[in-house]
Parts: sequence; structure tokens; C-alpha cells
Amino acid sequence: MADMAAISQVLSSIKIAADIAKLLKETDISLEKAETKLRLAHLVGALADAKFELAEVQNLLLDKDEKIKKLVETLHTKKNVLWESPWYWCLEEGKKTGPFCQQCYDGNSALIRLQDLKNGYWTCFGCKNSYASGDREHQQIIAETDFDPFAR
Repeated sequence: MADMAAISQVLSSIKIAADIAKLLKETDISLEKAETKLRLAHLVGALADAKFELAEVQNLLLDKDEKIKKLVETLHTKKNVLWESPWYWCLEEGKKTGPFCQQCYDGNSALIRLQDLKNGYWTCFGCKNSYASGDREHQQIIAETDFDPFAR
């Protein structure tokens, strides 16, 4: 973030310099020669261009910081996700939380918590995939249109 503060300082300095150059350009008493005014006009333009370029760099740095933050979060998640067939668990402070849908996590890294329908049946509200536990020991149920998780 120190880079962002430095860029902000540079932008502020360029703005001050541009304001001074504009003031000198508009002052007829101290600057009577057309050539000097022309050079000051070029200076004002160059300072404006530099200010614009620095603003673009600042935006790029903000975008990069956001991408780095997301990558760090993704890495943290990947390090704390545990596969136990047929679903995933998250390790948080040494404790397992979940379960989470295998299809959603494998497909797009989304940790969608499975909903307990009781009687050993679980479902994902994200992808509508269903799972069974208990008697069948974590067997994934093939999604069917007439599937009733409450029927035994």
C-alpha cells in the first residue's frame, strides 16, 4: 500500500505544478514573450499527460492488489479443504465444517454447504445434486426427477 501513497503524492505534486504553470502562463506582466508562453503551454500539457498516466498506473495497481487478495484467499481455501468421498469438508481452527458439494467445488471452486434433509439424505441447493449417508455410507444418489429423499 506504500506504493499507492507514493503515487497519490506524485499525483498531488503534478497537480500543484500544473496549477503553477497555468498561473504563470496566464500572467502577462511577468511573461510577455510568446515563446515563453508556448513553452509553458507545452509544460502544462506534459504535466497533464503525466498526471493521466499516473492515474492509470494507480488503477492498475489497485486491480493487481485485488487479484493478489483473491489469489491468497483461494490458496487459503485450497489448503483448508478436505475431500472425504462423496463430499468436501473445510478445516477451520482444527475443526471440520461442512459437508460441501463435490460437484460445485470441483466444477467452479464454490464451497456450497449441503443441506441435511434428514434420514441420511443431503442436497445441494446450488446444483441440485443429492447425496446419501448412513446405511449406504456416503453413496452419491443419481439425480432423478422422481427422487424423494424422505421415502425409505
